[in-house]
Amino acid sequence: KLGDYQCNLSAWNFEHRILFDKTDYISQIYNDSIQMLSTLHEFYDIFRLEMKTITDEEHMGDRVLEHITEF
Repeated sequence: KLGDYQCNLSAWNFEHRILFDKTDYISQIYNDSIQMLSTLHEFYDIFRLEMKTITDEEHMGDRVLEHITEF
């Protein structure tokens, strides 16, 4: 009986599209989200620290971030 069971497993066919389309789509959404959050993190670092250092205006970077956050 075990041999018959193993033969059935090796011949098991399924439609990959049905099983993997949604997971591929969700994976792409997660990858896009990670990329977007990484970009936002870099953006905040630039405007929070580096812009304050370059412009010597403490509040300018904060104002820019407030405007960006509103979007």
